[in-house]
Amino acid sequence: MVSLSDLHVPFHNEALVDSAIRLIRKLKPHNVVINGDVADFFELSRFCNDNSREQELQSDIDVSNSIRSRIRKAAPDARLIENEGITTTGSGRTC
Repeated sequence: MVSLSDLHVPFHNEALVDSAIRLIRKLKPHNVVINGDVADFFELSRFCNDNSREQELQSDIDVSNSIRSRIRKAAPDARLIENEGITTTGSGRTC
């Protein structure tokens, strides 16, 4: 099993994602768990009134889905399990 957690697209570390994809390809796990918060969804946050990224929501969704596709391609036979990220305090980012 390989587990990825808290990528927070678009604030993710692309080099780390690339490394994780290489590891998944090498290990050929039976299960890959994406353990919440793939996307940060800063644009929708109730904790921040800064709307400077408001038009970037679709791009963030597209990047998140691209990462999911890369995982699937790296582990075509693995069971993908994605847990929702739940937060009550926000991501901790300041506006």
